[in-house]
Amino acid sequence: MSEPQTTAKIRLHSSKGTIDVELWAREIPKTSRWVIQAAAANGFKDTEFWGASEETVQFAEQLRPAQSKPEIHSRLRFNRRGLVGVRHGADGGLFMTLGPAPALTGKATVLGRIVGDGNYVVAAIGAADLTNGRFTYPTKISKSEALVEFFEDIVPETSKAESDLLESPMPVTKTTTTKKPKVVVSFDDEEDDSDVGLDIRMQSAHELLSDRGMISSKLQSPSPGSEVPSLADSVETANGSSQSDVEPMRAKRTRSASSDSAPEKRRSKTKEERDLETLEMLKAFQSRAKSRWLDDVDTSEKE
Repeated sequence: MSEPQTTAKIRLHSSKGTIDVELWAREIPKTSRWVIQAAAANGFKDTEFWGASEETVQFAEQLRPAQSKPEIHSRLRFNRRGLVGVRHGADGGLFMTLGPAPALTGKATVLGRIVGDGNYVVAAIGAADLTNGRFTYPTKISKSEALVEFFEDIVPETSKAESDLLESPMPVTKTTTTKKPKVVVSFDDEEDDSDVGLDIRMQSAHELLSDRGMISSKLQSPSPGSEVPSLADSVETANGSSQSDVEPMRAKRTRSASSDSAPEKRRSKTKEERDLETLEMLKAFQSRAKSRWLDDVDTSEKE
């Protein structure tokens, strides 16, 4: 009589090797559910193959089936090695057969069969030394898992760390960005030693003249033949320009005045020429102010 097809599978990891067990979950539903749930929850961890006889190897002494009577199936018998069974009652427990055990048929539940190299692992475990029916150095089971559960309501093992991770919210990691220091450039004549930054502020020619009191409250028209001071003279004189910077401008104005003395060549400057002269003056002023500021920075760094 052939055995029915298996429908579930568990795996036991021992110190001597891995043992795969296929279960007849359809034919033996109650006991199979109990064993599959124990394997899925890693219930065989830290249990041992603790004893042996001529026919069987006992293991997982701590696990006892809930039902007191065995589940019997007409096509399942302890007629060969490599079968897994369960004893019920006070002396109940799990075991694996090392050979035919006909005396156990009808008294214990035929649960499953060992497949693959697990038969050799069980044979090596059964060959170990015994002391009063118990192994002197028992083989320990380090892990169990359910590979094919068959039943839909099997709950797998969830470690405490995984449970805490599922229950607690995920921590929010804050990304810190390093702020770069702001550099502000200042071209003011009066520098404040307490300010680390530099401040760049642009002013028009009219504001510069107004700040230095170069424009009077009442403007008087020049008399005929008198020389009108240009914008470059006013700003450069207000900012303390050096004599070397002012001389070319004065020479230029002298040549312009001599050429304009003749009535037929006398003309006034256009707006574009005045604006160009103002821009040249501002560029020269900014260059000198920046050079003065760089000198002060070098001096402070050396100190």
